[in-house]
Amino acid sequence: LHFTIPASLYFAALRPFSRWKLLATFHGTDGYALSRRSAWYRLLVRLVLGRVDLVTAVSGDLLRTVKTAYAGLRADTRVILNGNPVIETPQATGGWDPPGRLPQRYVLAVGSLIPRKGYDVLVKATGLARDRGHRLDLVIVGDGPEAPRLATLAREAGVEDRVFFAGEMSHAAVLRFYPRAKFFVHTAREEAFGLVLLEAMFFGKAVIATRVGGIPECVQHGETGLLVEARDAGVIASA
Repeated sequence: LHFTIPASLYFAALRPFSRWKLLATFHGTDGYALSRRSAWYRLLVRLVLGRVDLVTAVSGDLLRTVKTAYAGLRADTRVILNGNPVIETPQATGGWDPPGRLPQRYVLAVGSLIPRKGYDVLVKATGLARDRGHRLDLVIVGDGPEAPRLATLAREAGVEDRVFFAGEMSHAAVLRFYPRAKFFVHTAREEAFGLVLLEAMFFGKAVIATRVGGIPECVQHGETGLLVEARDAGVIASA
C-alpha cells in the first residue's frame, strides 16, 4: 500500500479474512502531516496500521515521525531508502542541451512550485547573492500554485532577469538541465528524502540542501554537499 488513505481501508477491512501479507509505505507528507490531520483521519490511519504486517518509510526521520504519531504501533517497521530514478542519460532521450533559451551556466532547482519546497527563500537568496557581488542565474524546473508569487518575489528582489522558470515537463526533459548546472540547490521546508538530490549527484553536481527530514541521510555536510538551515535566505546565499 503506497499511502495509507483512502484505498488502503478496503485492504485493511479484508485483512482478517485473508492469508496474504500487507505492507504499508510512507513517502513524505503522508507521514509528516499526521499531526495536522483531523482526529477522524488519524483514527482511520490507525485502523489501517493495526492490520498491516510491515510498515516502511523512505527515510529514518519519516519512520520516527510515524512511530511517534502511533506510539502503540505493533507491526514490524523498516526503512527502505529511495533509489536513484535516473535509468538513462539524456544522450538516449534527445541530447544534453536543455529546452528553451537559458544561460550557458546556471544554478539549478527542480520540484513542484509549492510552499514546502521553499523556492520563495531561494529567490530571496539569489537577490542577496547579487547584492554581495555574485552574478548567479537561477533556473527552476517545475510548476505549481506558487508560480505567480515567485515571479513577483523575483521582480521585487530585482532578479527577474536572473531567475528563469522553465515550467513542468517530462522526467526525460528535466534530466537535460543537469549537465550545464554549476551546482544544485534544494531549499525544502519539509522533505522525507529528496530524489532530485540523487539525480544531481548522478550528474556529479555539488549539492546545497536544507537540513530537514531525511535529507541529512543522503547528504553528508562537507562531504557530499552542504547542509543549511531552512527558511534562512542569508545562510543559503552564503552557501
